[in-house]
Amino acid sequence: MAIDASEDRRWVTVRVPTWLYGGDPRGFFANAGLTAKTGPDRATWRIKTHEAYHLSRPDLVRTNVLVAAHEQNGAWSQLPLDSPGWTPPTRAHLRCPPQPDELDLLNLLNHGRLNVHTAPRQQLQDACMGLLDGIRAVTLEGDGAPGFPEADLHVLGGTRPLLHRLKLPQVLLRLAIEPDLEPQVAQRRGGSDELFFKSSEGLLTGAYLLDAYLGPLLGALSPAIWGVAAPRGEQLIFNLGRQVSGTTALPSDLLGTIIIQGADAPVKFAELPPGSIPAALRWWADQLNQVFGVLSDPSMFAAASGAYAPARHMEALLTFEQVFRRVTSIRTNHQDLHAARTLMFSTMDTFENLLGRNILNLCHPTQAARTLSRLRETIPTAAQPVLLPAAERAVNAVAAVGAGFFLNDREDRIDRGDGKVPMTKEDATAQLLKLLRNATHGHGPQKGGERQMAMSNQLLARHDGHVPSDLALLGHLYLLELLSEPARLRRILR
Repeated sequence: MAIDASEDRRWVTVRVPTWLYGGDPRGFFANAGLTAKTGPDRATWRIKTHEAYHLSRPDLVRTNVLVAAHEQNGAWSQLPLDSPGWTPPTRAHLRCPPQPDELDLLNLLNHGRLNVHTAPRQQLQDACMGLLDGIRAVTLEGDGAPGFPEADLHVLGGTRPLLHRLKLPQVLLRLAIEPDLEPQVAQRRGGSDELFFKSSEGLLTGAYLLDAYLGPLLGALSPAIWGVAAPRGEQLIFNLGRQVSGTTALPSDLLGTIIIQGADAPVKFAELPPGSIPAALRWWADQLNQVFGVLSDPSMFAAASGAYAPARHMEALLTFEQVFRRVTSIRTNHQDLHAARTLMFSTMDTFENLLGRNILNLCHPTQAARTLSRLRETIPTAAQPVLLPAAERAVNAVAAVGAGFFLNDREDRIDRGDGKVPMTKEDATAQLLKLLRNATHGHGPQKGGERQMAMSNQLLARHDGHVPSDLALLGHLYLLELLSEPARLRRILR
């Protein structure tokens, strides 16, 4: 069914069974924040997001302060509710060791988060304050001054419309396999142990609690941390108000005794200005809200006929979550250079599609520096001390790769190996990093014939092979770019 050309192109046609949502498809659309019009029959609808219909901002991701710095009384009415039917697991169920009498910071955070996660609903406020008070009671060695005077508590979560919108492609993708499903059969099978309407759900779990989307922010200052999160319906974020080292000099477990190549340079931690972490949280939540406004909009995934294409929608959602999870893994693999670098190259492949820029552009020193410059203009000044240090390290690392070329031709250029004009160090850097990206599948002849092989040989022969560990932070740089330009993402996905 084609869309009327006289109407807004953001209307999209969708067919759903009349028995959906207990026989109330309109109610489902309303709970998903979608304006719906009936079509020529009871199964056909035309839908548009509320924000598109009302020309307003989406309301899909929110963050609020539960307990501000230096305060004891919290805005506990904003404490998230538990999901219907969910009961907190017990410590015995989680097989956790008993809480020790004396707590270092790591034990304090681990056991405090566990208390928050397992507390019955009526005790959740006390569990939150117990952890926050424990953080505030930590003192510095020497003068005994408070270690975390700016500690506070935030909540970040997705709204009900977001969760409903994310369910739409799963349901319709499943029904596309069995379009003539009878309602009584659906009711019987849905109420059994059969995984009925869970198409690809295990690949999209990070959107329910937003844990996948918070990870890169919690790791933004890696190898330091600035806070921890405890999932409880939404993410309860305990902000330390400063950064502290997230690693140890010696292995903390037996697997850590295996020798691997880690970071090749120390990281200097700067004092964070007061308010920088809450500012970063607000920016992050606002950008997630806008980006999910794009990713959860069914009209972004319409076929030429105007019909909704749930498979395209699912693919976009899975790709987006994959990027966030991989950047989180990069940030938590500070002590494993090769794992972080491999994850970075894999993430670059995805950024080629999400940002509309090829690998040579993404790995070019000049282009990386321009991206950082745009972020400095876009991200609020108050949030930059948290969000931009890793991006700056990434740009410096890309530039440092060029310093590894030691056999230069005239005018400080690199022989291409094909008899043509030599490359600048910046172009050669991008080509070398593309070569290393391709080499994640193994070193050897690559596509491109003799010319490409000759250039690859020149690059390998003329470079010392040192690639800074901070290069993996390119994933962080381009994730910030992706978040900062939701309008660009909309144009690319269309």
